[in-house]
Amino acid sequence: MNDKICCFVIIGFGKKTSYANGKMRVLDLDETFSLLIKPVFDALNISCYRAIDKNLSGSIDKVMLQEIKNADIALVDITTLNANVMWELGVRHSLKPRHTIMICEKEQMNSIPFDVNHFVVHQYAHSEEGIPYKEVERFRKQLTEVVKGCLEQKPEVTDSPVFTFLEDELKNKKGMEKVELAANPNDSQ
Repeated sequence: MNDKICCFVIIGFGKKTSYANGKMRVLDLDETFSLLIKPVFDALNISCYRAIDKNLSGSIDKVMLQEIKNADIALVDITTLNANVMWELGVRHSLKPRHTIMICEKEQMNSIPFDVNHFVVHQYAHSEEGIPYKEVERFRKQLTEVVKGCLEQKPEVTDSPVFTFLEDELKNKKGMEKVELAANPNDSQ
Protein backbone atom coordinates (compact mmCIF):
# COMPACT_ATOMS: atom_id res chain seq x y z
CA MET A 1 0.00 0.00 0.00
CA ASN A 2 0.96 3.63 -0.40
CA ASP A 3 2.91 5.06 2.54
CA LYS A 4 1.32 8.48 1.95
CA ILE A 5 -2.05 7.11 3.01
CA CYS A 6 -2.88 7.70 6.65
CA CYS A 7 -5.43 6.36 9.10
CA PHE A 8 -6.62 8.36 12.07
CA VAL A 9 -7.97 6.09 14.79
CA ILE A 10 -10.82 7.43 16.87
CA ILE A 11 -10.88 5.39 20.06
CA GLY A 12 -10.95 5.84 23.81
CA PHE A 13 -7.60 5.68 25.61
CA GLY A 14 -6.59 3.27 28.35
CA LYS A 15 -9.06 1.25 30.37
CA LYS A 16 -12.70 2.19 29.86
CA THR A 17 -15.86 0.79 31.39
CA SER A 18 -18.44 -0.96 29.25
CA TYR A 19 -21.99 -1.40 30.55
CA ALA A 20 -23.15 -3.54 27.63
CA ASN A 21 -25.96 -5.97 28.37
CA GLY A 22 -26.22 -4.72 31.95
CA LYS A 23 -22.74 -5.99 32.86
CA MET A 24 -19.97 -3.71 33.98
CA ARG A 25 -16.66 -4.65 32.36
CA VAL A 26 -13.37 -2.78 32.14
CA LEU A 27 -11.76 -3.07 28.70
CA ASP A 28 -8.24 -1.95 27.78
CA LEU A 29 -8.69 0.06 24.57
CA ASP A 30 -4.94 0.64 24.30
CA GLU A 31 -4.70 -3.14 23.89
CA THR A 32 -7.33 -2.99 21.14
CA PHE A 33 -5.23 -0.40 19.33
CA SER A 34 -1.87 -2.12 19.81
CA LEU A 35 -3.00 -5.71 19.10
CA LEU A 36 -5.86 -5.40 16.61
CA ILE A 37 -5.53 -2.11 14.74
CA LYS A 38 -1.97 -0.78 14.50
CA PRO A 39 -0.37 -4.04 13.24
CA VAL A 40 -2.84 -4.19 10.32
CA PHE A 41 -1.98 -0.72 9.10
CA ASP A 42 1.75 -1.26 9.71
CA ALA A 43 1.61 -4.40 7.52
CA LEU A 44 -0.15 -2.38 4.78
CA ASN A 45 2.45 0.42 5.08
CA ILE A 46 -0.23 2.92 6.09
CA SER A 47 0.50 5.49 8.78
CA CYS A 48 -1.84 4.84 11.72
CA TYR A 49 -2.17 6.95 14.84
CA ARG A 50 -4.51 8.28 17.55
CA ALA A 51 -4.81 11.82 18.89
CA ILE A 52 -2.86 10.77 21.99
CA ASP A 53 0.03 9.65 19.75
CA LYS A 54 0.52 13.25 18.58
CA ASN A 55 1.91 14.03 22.06
CA LEU A 56 0.46 17.53 22.20
CA SER A 57 0.00 19.71 25.23
CA GLY A 58 -3.00 21.91 25.86
CA SER A 59 -6.15 21.75 23.75
CA ILE A 60 -6.01 19.23 20.97
CA ASP A 61 -9.37 20.15 19.45
CA LYS A 62 -8.05 21.93 16.35
CA VAL A 63 -5.42 19.29 15.63
CA MET A 64 -7.94 16.49 16.21
CA LEU A 65 -10.45 18.09 13.85
CA GLN A 66 -7.74 18.49 11.20
CA GLU A 67 -6.79 14.83 11.58
CA ILE A 68 -10.42 13.72 11.32
CA LYS A 69 -10.84 15.81 8.16
CA ASN A 70 -7.51 15.07 6.49
CA ALA A 71 -7.11 11.35 7.19
CA ASP A 72 -7.59 9.11 4.17
CA ILE A 73 -9.18 6.53 6.47
CA ALA A 74 -10.81 6.98 9.86
CA LEU A 75 -11.15 3.86 11.97
CA VAL A 76 -13.66 4.44 14.75
CA ASP A 77 -13.99 2.07 17.71
CA ILE A 78 -17.40 2.70 19.27
CA THR A 79 -16.82 0.19 22.07
CA THR A 80 -18.07 1.62 25.41
CA LEU A 81 -20.05 4.23 23.45
CA ASN A 82 -17.64 6.92 24.59
CA ALA A 83 -19.32 10.32 24.05
CA ASN A 84 -16.17 11.86 22.55
CA VAL A 85 -15.76 9.00 20.10
CA MET A 86 -19.40 9.23 19.03
CA TRP A 87 -19.08 13.01 18.54
CA GLU A 88 -15.89 12.56 16.50
CA LEU A 89 -17.65 9.93 14.36
CA GLY A 90 -20.36 12.50 13.62
CA VAL A 91 -17.72 15.07 12.72
CA ARG A 92 -16.03 12.58 10.37
CA HIS A 93 -19.35 11.80 8.71
CA SER A 94 -19.96 15.51 8.17
CA LEU A 95 -16.50 16.16 6.70
CA LYS A 96 -15.72 13.08 4.57
CA PRO A 97 -17.99 11.05 2.31
CA ARG A 98 -16.07 7.79 2.53
CA HIS A 99 -13.42 5.59 4.12
CA THR A 100 -14.81 5.56 7.65
CA ILE A 101 -14.53 2.10 9.20
CA MET A 102 -16.42 1.32 12.41
CA ILE A 103 -15.51 -1.43 14.83
CA CYS A 104 -16.98 -2.51 18.17
CA GLU A 105 -16.48 -5.15 20.83
CA LYS A 106 -19.07 -7.89 20.22
CA GLU A 107 -20.93 -7.66 23.55
CA GLN A 108 -21.46 -3.94 22.93
CA MET A 109 -23.09 -4.54 19.53
CA ASN A 110 -26.61 -4.85 21.03
CA SER A 111 -26.26 -1.43 22.67
CA ILE A 112 -25.26 0.58 19.61
CA PRO A 113 -27.57 3.60 19.18
CA PHE A 114 -30.17 3.47 16.40
CA ASP A 115 -28.49 6.21 14.34
CA VAL A 116 -25.39 4.03 14.01
CA ASN A 117 -26.65 0.45 14.25
CA HIS A 118 -27.73 0.17 10.61
CA PHE A 119 -24.21 0.82 9.30
CA VAL A 120 -21.58 -1.87 8.89
CA VAL A 121 -19.79 -2.29 12.21
CA HIS A 122 -17.04 -4.91 12.37
CA GLN A 123 -16.98 -6.73 15.67
CA TYR A 124 -14.20 -8.20 17.74
CA ALA A 125 -14.00 -10.09 21.04
CA HIS A 126 -12.43 -8.44 24.08
CA SER A 127 -12.80 -9.44 27.70
CA GLU A 128 -11.49 -7.97 30.92
CA GLU A 129 -8.73 -10.55 30.72
CA GLY A 130 -7.66 -9.29 27.30
CA ILE A 131 -8.00 -10.28 23.67
CA PRO A 132 -7.50 -14.00 22.91
CA TYR A 133 -4.72 -14.88 20.45
CA LYS A 134 -7.11 -16.54 17.98
CA GLU A 135 -9.26 -13.40 18.02
CA VAL A 136 -6.21 -11.25 17.29
CA GLU A 137 -5.45 -13.39 14.23
CA ARG A 138 -9.09 -13.49 13.06
CA PHE A 139 -9.76 -9.79 13.44
CA ARG A 140 -6.45 -8.69 11.89
CA LYS A 141 -7.26 -10.76 8.81
CA GLN A 142 -10.80 -9.32 8.63
CA LEU A 143 -9.63 -5.74 9.12
CA THR A 144 -6.91 -6.16 6.49
CA GLU A 145 -9.54 -7.19 3.94
CA VAL A 146 -11.83 -4.33 4.97
CA VAL A 147 -9.06 -1.74 4.55
CA LYS A 148 -7.97 -3.14 1.19
CA GLY A 149 -11.57 -3.23 -0.02
CA CYS A 150 -12.14 0.32 1.16
CA LEU A 151 -9.15 1.61 -0.80
CA GLU A 152 -9.90 -0.42 -3.92
CA GLN A 153 -13.58 0.61 -4.32
CA LYS A 154 -14.49 1.50 -7.89
CA PRO A 155 -16.64 3.49 -7.91
CA GLU A 156 -16.05 4.71 -4.40
CA VAL A 157 -18.95 4.13 -2.04
CA THR A 158 -20.24 6.83 0.28
CA ASP A 159 -20.36 5.56 3.86
CA SER A 160 -21.33 8.88 5.43
CA PRO A 161 -25.04 9.34 6.15
CA VAL A 162 -24.54 13.11 5.85
CA PHE A 163 -23.07 12.86 2.34
CA THR A 164 -25.67 10.27 1.33
CA PHE A 165 -28.36 12.77 2.37
CA LEU A 166 -26.64 15.62 0.53
CA GLU A 167 -26.24 13.52 -2.63
CA ASP A 168 -29.94 12.63 -2.50
CA GLU A 169 -30.87 16.28 -1.96
CA LEU A 170 -28.75 17.33 -4.94
CA LYS A 171 -30.34 14.65 -7.15
CA ASN A 172 -33.82 15.72 -6.02
CA LYS A 173 -33.02 19.37 -6.69
CA LYS A 174 -31.73 18.59 -10.19
CA GLY A 175 -34.82 16.46 -10.81
CA MET A 176 -37.10 19.29 -9.65
CA GLU A 177 -35.28 21.75 -11.94
CA LYS A 178 -35.87 19.43 -14.90
CA VAL A 179 -39.56 19.13 -13.99
CA GLU A 180 -39.84 22.92 -13.70
CA LEU A 181 -38.09 23.42 -17.07
CA ALA A 182 -40.39 20.89 -18.73
CA ALA A 183 -43.44 22.61 -17.24
CA ASN A 184 -42.24 26.07 -18.35
CA PRO A 185 -40.24 25.62 -21.58
CA ASN A 186 -40.29 29.36 -22.32
CA ASP A 187 -38.41 30.10 -19.06
CA SER A 188 -35.27 28.38 -20.38
CA GLN A 189 -34.80 30.91 -23.20
